Amino acid sequence: MADRVYFLKKRILMEGDTQELRRRFTRFYTVTNVETGEEYRVREEELLSFLRNFDSGVEVRLASLEEIYSEVVGNE
Repeated sequence: MADRVYFLKKRILMEGDTQELRRRFTRFYTVTNVETGEEYRVREEELLSFLRNFDSGVEVRLASLEEIYSEVVGNE
């Protein structure tokens, strides 16, 4: 995978490997209730208290590169 993502006019929008980009640009986690399939976007500082509300299994993941790109481009 490339370490740089270019956008119009050859300007570097993001630079770094996948894990570095996730650390720098991710402000939320995606929490999925495995029983219902419902998804929630939860800020890191709220994650532990949010997870305490579930009696069943959940899946927690960081944003995908696509989600990070959309967030960065949306802020441009």
